[in-house]
Amino acid sequence: MFNGAYRHQADTYRAVQLLIYSGFPKDHIFYMSPDNAIDSLDNPTLGYLFTEPDCNARDVTYNVTVNYSGSQVNKTNFKRFIGFRNISNGNIIDIHITENDTIIYYIVGHGDTGTIYMKDSYIYYDDIIEGMEKLLYSHHYLHIYFFIDTCKAGSLFSHDSFSQFVYLQRFNQSFEHDINVISATNATYNSYAM
Repeated sequence: MFNGAYRHQADTYRAVQLLIYSGFPKDHIFYMSPDNAIDSLDNPTLGYLFTEPDCNARDVTYNVTVNYSGSQVNKTNFKRFIGFRNISNGNIIDIHITENDTIIYYIVGHGDTGTIYMKDSYIYYDDIIEGMEKLLYSHHYLHIYFFIDTCKAGSLFSHDSFSQFVYLQRFNQSFEHDINVISATNATYNSYAM
């Protein structure tokens, strides 16, 4: 279990670092992580996380801010976070999005058919839809990318409820949302760490 927490959290820290080093504005990155691997007694490099095995590897937590951690990583906050609603108990007070913005969701963790596992609950297809509804209804055009790195990740977006939701947004309303999904696996395969 620790290995899964370590690699998932190290991967997300590294993704945030890559965005920052590429010039992405740090105040445009909002990061939610249980953040329990860095100080775990099972961590052989207590206080640090690495994604490379050699001696020249860099700590991937350097210069990265976690906006929501620990008990703040829950289903309710996840849905608010997806929909960019105000979340009062984290570091985000309000997020202003314009119709020219591109939104990237990078979700890493354990999953199963139509499910993302959280510490004390599960995220399902309809939770993502519910989280996005306010965002999509309040903006006429957005570029949205979902990167889902879990086992059976493709099942989250192949479900009829998600497909119908996107169809209704795009064709039955005056919205031109550009929603793109990249998943680590299809709807039936597991993803494996190397």
